Amino acid sequence: MRQTRPNRDRPAAHVSQRVRYSSAGRILRRRSRMASSDAAIQKCKDLFDYISTKRYLDETEAKDLMRQLLHTLTECHEVGVLHRDIKDENLLVNLADGTLRLIDFGSGALLREADYVDFNGTRVYSPPEWIRHRRYNGKQAEVWSLGILLFDMVCGDVPFERDDQICDCTPLFKRKLSPECRDLINACLQADPAKRPSLQQMLHHPFLQREEAAVTQEVATQTQPMPPPPPPSSCASLEELESIASTSRIASAASSFSDYRGCQNRLCNKDSGYGGCHA
Repeated sequence: MRQTRPNRDRPAAHVSQRVRYSSAGRILRRRSRMASSDAAIQKCKDLFDYISTKRYLDETEAKDLMRQLLHTLTECHEVGVLHRDIKDENLLVNLADGTLRLIDFGSGALLREADYVDFNGTRVYSPPEWIRHRRYNGKQAEVWSLGILLFDMVCGDVPFERDDQICDCTPLFKRKLSPECRDLINACLQADPAKRPSLQQMLHHPFLQREEAAVTQEVATQTQPMPPPPPPSSCASLEELESIASTSRIASAASSFSDYRGCQNRLCNKDSGYGGCHA
């Protein structure tokens, strides 16, 4: 059962102002900012529900979403803002074009080099240094949460549920993943914060690099002549077309119901963990 999201104070005015006037076009400050456009709401789904529907994401899709998020977080840093609550519920996937939007800066703070001694994020995404010492470096803790998120994408659930599991820093992979994917997750989930990669190092990790073969194939496809038009339909009447469409809709509805039932198996409910605490 999904838990109620804990109430939070509104972010400081200087944080929200920096986000609002930044060049990060993929950033939305609050879910309520989306409420003014019903069309935008209808074509978006938060990443928690998106993963639940699919059970897990294939690596190709996870790569694309993670690249987008890393670019967005880089833009946040450039205007001096740290989000501090990176998780699947705070990301919206546009179902029409696959673009990703970062929302809810309610836990955000001004970026600084000094350690933070308060945590308003989600417990299962919190780093071990916060559990042990009640302090953390903002950028290094953010990378930890990205490792949790990537695991969530490709395995269908977060790796850790309890404090002792977080401090153990040993994710148990539930699916067969590529060595590159496992390596990036493990790099982000290092117990020593100083050994975790930066956002730029993550972008240049082999897992997030486009394969040369794929790029070559894309270029070749773009240079090929347009294919000939398809032959006329063999359907003899409009009634036959309507019958085919009806059968397709029924199959699609059955598939969606099956996916919905499958999403109930996720261990980590939406808004799991606590809303945060202060040292």
